[in-house]
Amino acid sequence: MLEIKKLNAYYGKSHILWDVDLKAEQNMITALVGRNGMGKTTTLKCIMGLISNKTGEIVFKGEPIEKRPPYEIAKLGVGYVPDDLGIFPTLTVEENILIASYLSKREGVWDLESVYMLFPKLKQLRNSRGGHLSGGEKKMLSIGRALAANPDLILIDEPTEGLAPLIVQTLAESLKRIKEGGITILLTDQNINFVKSVSDFVYIIEEGRIKHRGTVEEIKQSPEIILKYLTV
Repeated sequence: MLEIKKLNAYYGKSHILWDVDLKAEQNMITALVGRNGMGKTTTLKCIMGLISNKTGEIVFKGEPIEKRPPYEIAKLGVGYVPDDLGIFPTLTVEENILIASYLSKREGVWDLESVYMLFPKLKQLRNSRGGHLSGGEKKMLSIGRALAANPDLILIDEPTEGLAPLIVQTLAESLKRIKEGGITILLTDQNINFVKSVSDFVYIIEEGRIKHRGTVEEIKQSPEIILKYLTV
């Protein structure tokens, strides 16, 4: 579905990503994990075309996208849930979802009602403005908006950040259902327990370099790796 080869990225003269190689296989949840400031968000922004100062290859469904602008990448079928969530605070929940569906014009199974089935809480809040939602509700809405565009791949940046454990558990179940519906997911997070509960494959990044990769089962059996790269 997605393959990154020798990706380097820069902010001004600062070299942020160093020869990053990563794959997100179809119908799998792939996690990119690491501490804050290690390059997770930058990697997703590079995929989405939000960072132009980069080198290397980014191939989506066999097509190079590293030089394409964000709107073209979205039209090809890549959804993006940024860490700042990107919802419209003055629009209602329902308006947020409908505008994403309208602008995408991609056909698929995800529409307003299927988003409500995945996140029943959003249906209860359908007339509430986005800016009035709690952190967990905004997270659901941001993911729901991405789904309404019927992507083939969703990039989700730090989905559990700031969420209570019960909400994290609900989110984990929702991501599994999204995968079962045929959407590939690439997410970043620091919550290793969450990552172990939802992911199929894990990449660990430190200081802009991929330090370890393996199936989630291999990661579970390697506490020394978790201790080295993921504990504070």
